[in-house]
Amino acid sequence: MAYVLAVSPHLDDAVLSAGGHLAARIARGDEVVVYTVFAGLAAPPYSATALRVHEQWGLAADPVGHRRAEDREAVAALGAVAVHGPFLDVLYRRDRAGGWLIESRDRLTGSTVDEPDLEREAAATIAALLRDRTPDLLLTCAAVGGHVDHLRTRDAVLAAGTAAWLWEDMPYAAVGMSAPPLPPGTVSGPALARPVDPAAWTAKCAAVGCYRSQHSMVFPAGGDYRDTLRAHAEQRATDLGHDGPVEVFWSARPAR
Repeated sequence: MAYVLAVSPHLDDAVLSAGGHLAARIARGDEVVVYTVFAGLAAPPYSATALRVHEQWGLAADPVGHRRAEDREAVAALGAVAVHGPFLDVLYRRDRAGGWLIESRDRLTGSTVDEPDLEREAAATIAALLRDRTPDLLLTCAAVGGHVDHLRTRDAVLAAGTAAWLWEDMPYAAVGMSAPPLPPGTVSGPALARPVDPAAWTAKCAAVGCYRSQHSMVFPAGGDYRDTLRAHAEQRATDLGHDGPVEVFWSARPAR
């Protein structure tokens, strides 16, 4: 039995982007843990941006607590274990002057902000997690779309100097966004398409369904989220010469 660790930025990213592969691993007897980095409990007052996002989620009181419950339900539906990290989502973080780090949702992707203390603390937390138990397979995001929390997560994992698979971040990949460059000293291989069999696909879709508060944000066009997921997964299969659906990863490792 292999030990698989998926390090997720937010409370839905691992399942959205790699849930089929995780479900397949579980079906063959592997142990899977999903560790979410930016799952810290945030107390009010909230920024105006956070309040607008909460309204879209349909969550007023204890939004992160509600999202944690959704994540436990989703990850358990796959047959994995959910572990929630202490760091605040960028929606709830402040800069050194005490102002909100993000004043507009437009800055969530493709934006760089200076957070050296957070970078060090996140890297140290991930390194400790890997020292406690070395995974046979380590997964994290490629940071497709450039969301600052995805970038922080990816770089914290790669700072540990361990080989990892980087998943193609959904829903950003589905709208043609790309990943920012890897940090210095890291190289990646070509895209790896991993076919998702029907049972694993069904398990992934059931798990995604648990993130009810997120559907209006992740799938803003409406309709059945399963159709959106499958359309992208089948298009990527065509792109990479496979029959679909597939999930896409890149292997990353320290440069030699």
